Amino acid sequence: MASVIYREHRFNHVVYTVDLAGTYITVTVTASASVIKRWISSTLYFSRHFVYLQRLVVGLGVQWTPGGSDPPPDTLQLCVGRRCLIVQLRQADGVPESLRTFLNDPSHTFVGFWNYSDRKKLKYSEHELEMRRDPVDLRRCIENLTQASVEEIVEKCLGYRVLQRREISMSAWYHECLSNDQVAYATVDAHCAFLIGYSIVLCQPCLLLFDIVDGGSDFSCRDSESDGVDCASHVVFTLSVDSIPHVNSTLHSDSVSSADSALHSDSVSRLCSA
Repeated sequence: MASVIYREHRFNHVVYTVDLAGTYITVTVTASASVIKRWISSTLYFSRHFVYLQRLVVGLGVQWTPGGSDPPPDTLQLCVGRRCLIVQLRQADGVPESLRTFLNDPSHTFVGFWNYSDRKKLKYSEHELEMRRDPVDLRRCIENLTQASVEEIVEKCLGYRVLQRREISMSAWYHECLSNDQVAYATVDAHCAFLIGYSIVLCQPCLLLFDIVDGGSDFSCRDSESDGVDCASHVVFTLSVDSIPHVNSTLHSDSVSSADSALHSDSVSRLCSA
């Protein structure tokens, strides 16, 4: 379960600490371009090892308030390691160029759950945010979980339970002050996507990044067209859930680069050699 255990209001943003299964995640909620720019800059610095290797994984989620035929996005969630950012798009007068560059970088792998409309939502939002390719839907990377809920995927892949309540998902995300439940919900979505995506890409760096993969027999390409996935965006593979380690205890560092050494544990080695 996830809960907000600390909240600090600052001049142009709010900083939360979210407890997720014993892991403390720092969450910045803001509509300020300067805060967004600073978060991206520090994230790229902390993750410079993976940026250099072109293996940066980013958990991504988009929330909107139901209503009308095509409601605009209210928030954009990004997560790398134990650092998450919730951008309040509806509250923002503008976004920094660094956010556009970050989202459009072809070397970054954005991952999430049930995210088939996220790229389109961002593109046609007030801020017209472009992504180079669709974010990877992790359901399609894990065998027998294509119709699973976030709760089911997290429990099977990470080994703990979360509760993503529908009433929170359907709540008003455009408010200037998000509730603790909304912050926790958005954090779970982006952070757990990061954990699962990172554990896969760490050992198979070409799995989600490129259209052409020289893979082994442990991964099988699914029929992307029949699943409604744009093959030009990325190749879709399935991975047995049994070969994904419970990595929640290995990625507790603020800096992804410092977590890299922890991920060379026996449990993660099973993923590489499965």
